[in-house]
Amino acid sequence: MKSYLFLILIVIGLIACYKETFMIDAQYGRIPSNYQLSASPNPFSDSLFITYTVPPASSPHKLRLTIHDMSQQETIVLVDSASHQSGIYTVLWNGTYQNNKQAPAGFYYVELSGWAYSDPPICRLLIYRVVN
Repeated sequence: MKSYLFLILIVIGLIACYKETFMIDAQYGRIPSNYQLSASPNPFSDSLFITYTVPPASSPHKLRLTIHDMSQQETIVLVDSASHQSGIYTVLWNGTYQNNKQAPAGFYYVELSGWAYSDPPICRLLIYRVVN
């Protein structure tokens, strides 16, 4: 039963963060016209590649990419940028907290949000860490 619930939550997370619309950008070519967020592999044990897309805009984006545990505590800040350019980016998370302590097995979520703490999240993605 737990595996079915886990699979359903992952599918919901992927659907919530994905729309098939694109814009053509001179520097990057074909870039989605909305924010996108994905993680691979999911579930993961040692490290996780997080890919996010920032759509073209007239001014640089203010973005934060963070990992939270299920109690909504921020465990690590991966990106904190006041002037993030449009494009497709990949970040590696090695499964550690901000203090370099290994994160235990369990559910976490990746959050892409505006730079200010008061900004609502742009996109969230559920991930699962397995410890061997």
